[in-house]
Amino acid sequence: MSLLVAIVVGALAALMLGGRVANAAEVSFRFWWLLFVGVALQAAPTLLDVSSDAAFVWVVGSYVALGGFVVANLRLVGMPIVLIGLAMNALVIVANHGMPVGVDAVLAVGASPDEDLAAQVQDNKHHLETGDEQFMFLGDIIPLRPTGEILSFGDLVLAAGTGNVVFRLLKPARVARRGRDQVIDLRSTSTRQPADTLV
Repeated sequence: MSLLVAIVVGALAALMLGGRVANAAEVSFRFWWLLFVGVALQAAPTLLDVSSDAAFVWVVGSYVALGGFVVANLRLVGMPIVLIGLAMNALVIVANHGMPVGVDAVLAVGASPDEDLAAQVQDNKHHLETGDEQFMFLGDIIPLRPTGEILSFGDLVLAAGTGNVVFRLLKPARVARRGRDQVIDLRSTSTRQPADTLV
């Protein structure tokens, strides 16, 4: 949900500043198929009946694929931020054999303490914190009460980077014009000769 919101916000901000959806077609993504592989590997464990060990391998594989796509396109503004977000999430998932979810965060989004909290968050990627997790500060500990969603700091960084990428892909008029003006200034400066050198 956070990524979807980031994409929508980035696109709307760009369009309000004069950007166009058609501008995105001008960008050529390298190894674009890795993006679809990563998304598919993320979704597969939820759609298929697989063991927890197999699901963990698929999730790790998805981060490898997504990371490969991002690295291949680091030239795009915002992609380095996306890479940092992916790395933060991947670190805590690999270290804990899944993404740990904070107990306080689960209660904050409306879960009853009398219910089985572990059963509410347990899936092929997430599990309730037990107290033995590593890098728990990078786990899902940020509750969003309006939506009932729980995010990690990596999710927030990933969303910020994704929104930035979308914003830049649509090339708002102000950003594009500023870039052209800088090019013109550089060219005029490089061709201008000092007055005392002229005969």
